[in-house]
Amino acid sequence: MLPFALWKGGDRKRELKNMQDEINYYDDYKLLGYLLMEENNMKKIFAAMLIVFMAVGSAYAVDISVTGKDKIRGTYQDNLDSVNSDSNRGAYMYYDHELVLDPIINISDATNITMRLELNDATWTDSNRGHSSGEVDDNIRVEYLYGNHTFSTGTQFQGGQMPTGQWGYTFGDTETPGWRARINQPVGGGTLIFILHKAVEAQAEADMAASAPVEGENSESKDLDAYLLGWTGKAGNITISPLLYYIQNGTPNTDVDSSDTDNTLALDLAADGQAGMVGWEAEFIYKSTTKDGTNAVTDPDVDDANVYGLYAGVNFNLGTITPGLKIAYGSFDKKDGSFDYGEDYDAGGMMIFGEDVGFGPGMGKTDGNVAGATTVTGYADFNVNDAMSLHAGLAYLMSNSTDDGPWKDASAWEMNVKGAYKFTENVSYHVDCGYAYIDWDSDPDTAETDDPDGITKIQHYLTIEF
Repeated sequence: MLPFALWKGGDRKRELKNMQDEINYYDDYKLLGYLLMEENNMKKIFAAMLIVFMAVGSAYAVDISVTGKDKIRGTYQDNLDSVNSDSNRGAYMYYDHELVLDPIINISDATNITMRLELNDATWTDSNRGHSSGEVDDNIRVEYLYGNHTFSTGTQFQGGQMPTGQWGYTFGDTETPGWRARINQPVGGGTLIFILHKAVEAQAEADMAASAPVEGENSESKDLDAYLLGWTGKAGNITISPLLYYIQNGTPNTDVDSSDTDNTLALDLAADGQAGMVGWEAEFIYKSTTKDGTNAVTDPDVDDANVYGLYAGVNFNLGTITPGLKIAYGSFDKKDGSFDYGEDYDAGGMMIFGEDVGFGPGMGKTDGNVAGATTVTGYADFNVNDAMSLHAGLAYLMSNSTDDGPWKDASAWEMNVKGAYKFTENVSYHVDCGYAYIDWDSDPDTAETDDPDGITKIQHYLTIEF
């Protein structure tokens, strides 16, 4: 069937009407090939996806499964810029929408291709409808695409664009897509994991920029690679997940307080367990960055940096209600800088700090992260019945900065109340409400000395999961 919705404009519709007899003679592949000739990138990608699915499904006995989630959300926010009452607080409302698809092409029990596609991840406005080739770069996006094969020895190989920036729990994590080759090997009651991560291929970047490296220069030394070695397994009722990784950064770093190249060695140790109704989890992350470029030689103030973070959480399953406590710590030192929590960590339900508003030394007000701070969060999850659930949380944040400036002795708090109702197994409605307040010596962006007004964020959304 011809997807008429992909076409635009009255002229195109009339052209289609006149071409209908001709189209009837096209089989599926010829028709989709015709669609690929369109200039609109979104149409090309969509048509290419259909060709791949149809070709694979028809040529081989494969099973294609698709799961996903559609989310339509309305949001009201007030004073996310953290200003005082004498300024424009910037209160407004908007809608956004996103469809996430997770197709898996199962070629055999041992082999599959895994994908994640994001469609229409956009705020509702006329230019985001996907009708203009200049506006639709993110309207169909291949987030992940990688192959998996498990050999007879139990060794699993994965390769392609896959999730990166994740280990243990969400503390310290910022999930992003990246190019990786990964090997998972069952060993010692757990799984040994080796990962090669390619972040920058200097020669390819130069080729794309039409500026090849200077003759005689070793482009390989300008790459940015990471090597990760980890293990995850159980010791009794405790799950242990240590990870050691090295980032070899040959790309020039233009930061004022940095060297030409920053190479990082890091350790991430995560563990969790369950003892009756008590569950717990903890994580320790240490990063040591060596700065050995030209700037480090000419400027004695450019020193190596060592930062670390600690996280611990405990919850008590009392049946219909589960209270819990989470504590996170990010180090700060004037020389070393700050450890940031990562964009995935929500400290037990925070929806303002670490999401839309930054907090801590090194963070701007809109950075959406927390760094160099201590956060204590008490929360409770309440299952009213099979269909309805509630969440309430209160977080208190304290800056660890000892450096004279806006974040010295700064503090903040955030309160959240959330509710969800399941109409069916697939359809649910959510309402989230958050209010936050910051107390600082001065605004990190404007040097304003008055504390800002409170921050409000309210959102409701409908999700369809399949």
